Amino acid sequence: RMNVAALLMGRGAKRGRDAVLAAAAGRANAQVVERLLGEGVAVDAPGFDGATPLATAAREGHVEIVRLLAQRGANVNALCADGETALIKVAGAGHYAVVQALLGLGADQEILDRSGRSARGHAALAEHRDVVDLLIESRKEK
Repeated sequence: RMNVAALLMGRGAKRGRDAVLAAAAGRANAQVVERLLGEGVAVDAPGFDGATPLATAAREGHVEIVRLLAQRGANVNALCADGETALIKVAGAGHYAVVQALLGLGADQEILDRSGRSARGHAALAEHRDVVDLLIESRKEK
């Protein structure tokens, strides 16, 4: 996999490099993420599936990559091509620690997806009660 990444990065394929960033984020490969960001790939550049690297890392449960991307300027409320934010994706996936991190980084849980469902709605639909409770408590604190 990394041979393909090296080839794309070496040849300067912009769209390919963007997709490699999202893929590296989804696989928690901090070394490749740092290298690509250092080479000027936009931190919010979507991958082939239209998800931002931060949303991809969040969906896969990689809290450290989420924090790294946020520190490097990723927009925690960016909409992916499917109309979902990282918080919406991770709430549905049930990764409690990532939801907690995103809330701490300023993720807006009131953003709705195209069907009108919030992060809380996605967590409830997927029966992630701990995430639902976290989102309710976080909302009360504001």
